[in-house]
Amino acid sequence: METKKTISKTKGKKMWSLVLALVLSIGLLPQMTIPVQAAEDVFAVLRSDGIVYETNADNTKTDGVAIDKTTFRNTVTVLFAAEDVTSIGDWRFNNCNALTTVNIPKVTSIGFGAFNFCTALASVEMPAVTSIDESAFAFDDALIHINIAAAETIAVGAFAHCEKLATAEMPAATSIGEGAFDTCVALISVKMPVVTSIGDMAFNRGRALTTVEMPAATAIGYAAFASCKALITVNLPRAMSIGESAFAGCTALTTVTMPSITAIGAEAFNECPAFANLTVGAAPPTVGINGFALCPCTTLTIAGGNTQAAVDKYNAVNDGDAREGYWYGWVLAVDMPLTYAVTVNGGTGSGDYEVGSSVAIEANTPETGQRLTMWTVESGDVILADPKAASTTFIMPAGVVEVTAAYEVIPPVQTGTEKVLTASTNNPKTGTNSSLGVPISAIMGLLGLGLYIKAKGKQCD
Repeated sequence: METKKTISKTKGKKMWSLVLALVLSIGLLPQMTIPVQAAEDVFAVLRSDGIVYETNADNTKTDGVAIDKTTFRNTVTVLFAAEDVTSIGDWRFNNCNALTTVNIPKVTSIGFGAFNFCTALASVEMPAVTSIDESAFAFDDALIHINIAAAETIAVGAFAHCEKLATAEMPAATSIGEGAFDTCVALISVKMPVVTSIGDMAFNRGRALTTVEMPAATAIGYAAFASCKALITVNLPRAMSIGESAFAGCTALTTVTMPSITAIGAEAFNECPAFANLTVGAAPPTVGINGFALCPCTTLTIAGGNTQAAVDKYNAVNDGDAREGYWYGWVLAVDMPLTYAVTVNGGTGSGDYEVGSSVAIEANTPETGQRLTMWTVESGDVILADPKAASTTFIMPAGVVEVTAAYEVIPPVQTGTEKVLTASTNNPKTGTNSSLGVPISAIMGLLGLGLYIKAKGKQCD
């Protein structure tokens, strides 16, 4: 799908390229000239007085003569900037046909159109630059390398139509302007770890783009990645809004993860014929017309799990589809609970249990002459509530569990026969004999009491 099919007339008015066309039409851009190939490198340095001077390969020449603008455009191949130069002004080096290399290590800002239409420019080293203005390097057909490690803001059309640029690492960039990398058809990889907003058509028609890293991005603009036909996977963990036609025509796109999303624009994923896997948040986002038109919409994953309650929320959305179990064409399915086996040896409670559930086990009644000692865990990451109790519980882990009730023989109880003092009597009147048995412990107790009373009597004396 070509992006023009999805661009509304209103949006079209915002296209940065029309701005360039207007500028050209009123004569602010210099007349384009045919590129001139230098026989050998010609070096120049921009000094703080704003004048460009001749220099040598290591920029140590101090007596170089000034170079006029026309000569510069057609002869200079390598440009340096003096240590005290911190900015490059608007249109300063645009349309420089011989320029191949720019090395400006202390410059922090690049002006509007500063290097655009430099058709031989291949390498730019500007590690200290924090701000790149509109169209700064637009239409630099030969540009293949840029060092913009400190750049925080990439403005409208800054690198548009740089058709040989293959990679762009922007570790400090927080915002990418409208059309900033539009029609960079060789761009394969983009790394933007802290960028929060991607402007309209920022990477539009990046047909070689396969990898995009933007974990902090919260807003993706209109047609930002439209017609990026090699893009397969997109991970947007913090994105809250996806603009209209943002990924329209991404024919290889299969998987998108955006668990924080709240709004998806019209035709955002229109004509993505391989788009089968989508991860969204627990709360259903709003979706514009034809948001997922002509997509297979096979697997919808809800962050936190496709529980019945979560699926019901999506099923309740009025999406114009009378079918139950669908959300804007995506099939709604409740996850089967994840279960694992529990084996109980010497007790009851064996079976399959859902991860996170409470499992109750109970030891068998001990055989005669035995008793339960404790439960032992043979396998599984579990902690028993009371390993010595006949009935206990544990929380089911994500893995099989085996427990065993251990028993032991009850040891015999040692019993002793207490000695008894026996006294016999004879009754001469009756001619009978009798005997009395008194336990020794009773006698000792009485004896101890007598001694105690005697001792107390002496204390009273």
